Amino acid sequence: MSVIDISYEIEEQKGWVSEAFVEKALTAITRHLNLEGSEISCSFVSNETIQNLNKDYRNLDQVTDILSFNQSWDENFKIELESELLGDIVISLEATKQNCIDFEVDFKEELLRVLIHGVLHLTGLDHATNNNDEPMLQQQEEILVWLQKESLGEI
Repeated sequence: MSVIDISYEIEEQKGWVSEAFVEKALTAITRHLNLEGSEISCSFVSNETIQNLNKDYRNLDQVTDILSFNQSWDENFKIELESELLGDIVISLEATKQNCIDFEVDFKEELLRVLIHGVLHLTGLDHATNNNDEPMLQQQEEILVWLQKESLGEI
């Protein structure tokens, strides 16, 4: 079983999404990707905090919905998937809620999408654009469908 550490920068946001939901989702995602036993931290932060992190680490002075920080790189900057410490996911719930408005989707669906996206980045996958034909984004949507059908239907 994976170790999931969840934190909230803004206490009121605990009411937006429960730790139980996030833990169940991340456990299912890691199991689906054969990453059981990995350790992931998931921090929910303000738009201001994620914008500052985006500026510091990606030189993009803008709000984003999610950032992933892999902790499993070897000396050649290759992923060591055998490592237990996979990495850190940082999510702005405010930006995620804005995605729901922009894309006309349910909040829990979009949060699942963002969580999947973050874990895929932690495994070393990336995408050049946000086009639907990007292999990583296609895999993200396949996992989302699987989660909704098989694993987290009652959430």
